[in-house]
Amino acid sequence: MQGASDVGLIKEELDRILVCLEEWLPEGVSFLSWSYNVIPLRDRGADAYRVVITGVLRFKLFTYDFIAVAYVAMPSEDTASCVELELFISNGRRYTVRPEVVLDKCLKRLRGSY
Repeated sequence: MQGASDVGLIKEELDRILVCLEEWLPEGVSFLSWSYNVIPLRDRGADAYRVVITGVLRFKLFTYDFIAVAYVAMPSEDTASCVELELFISNGRRYTVRPEVVLDKCLKRLRGSY
């Protein structure tokens, strides 16, 4: 069941991922604003969510719209883990990221665990 605490944890985790993506993506990318639509999924009784993120980013001198689709698992009540994130930018670029693999060091730093 989707609770306010689940949504809060999911948003916090995805905020960290967007910060880490700014470091990982080509130089000059910065996320300016975004919003979330959290959709609960049922996966063999586990809590899982599809999150659609829409917003605006800057790449070098230009501003673009973006849509990202993230799949988030809740392995415990106080942990949200993004399994995969697909980022679509209105300039035609597309990125598929597995945050726990590609962004691991950055995410650990932002979570405060080294």
